[in-house]
Amino acid sequence: MKFYVMDHTGHSTLEFSAAQKAKAQKTFDALLAEGKIAGTRRAGETDYVKVKAFSELADETTFTPPRVGG
Repeated sequence: MKFYVMDHTGHSTLEFSAAQKAKAQKTFDALLAEGKIAGTRRAGETDYVKVKAFSELADETTFTPPRVGG
């Protein structure tokens, strides 16, 4: 499972094994608490789906900063 965390400098990649599910969920919740928006996809899919809850079935999760302004 990979997390891509976007910010103003680009992105960082966090990788978790199946045995690290608890750590991945804690990281997911912390990033959402910071205001990040999460989108997930499974292997073979091309589109991300916006989510608000952790899923161990997601192969990739991208976290983006919230949009500001108008």
